[in-house]
Amino acid sequence: MEDNFRKTFDVCPNCGSDQRFCEQLAQEVKDKGLGRPEWTLYFDNRSGGVFDQNRAILLPIGSKIPAYQITTDICMECGTIYASEIIKLQATIQRGNIPPLTHNPSAS
Repeated sequence: MEDNFRKTFDVCPNCGSDQRFCEQLAQEVKDKGLGRPEWTLYFDNRSGGVFDQNRAILLPIGSKIPAYQITTDICMECGTIYASEIIKLQATIQRGNIPPLTHNPSAS
């Protein structure tokens, strides 16, 4: 997959409708002057880094890892929840995920 992968889905994969619930709610807000023109609303917006949690301790701070962002909306014709956009990103490790040290007083 390319580093800058981005795909948008303009119609419902189930029925082909281009009417999305959250997108239309956002447009109503913008039409009333209550939202910026570039503002968008989605049903859900998920993002995260992709790495093996069991190897997190091995990732130095500043490491680059693959990441994703997936936005969804709801079809107003058939109710299908579907991805309206998927994006491959790159995330930077900000801090190490080092498990806390435990102190066993009886071992001293």
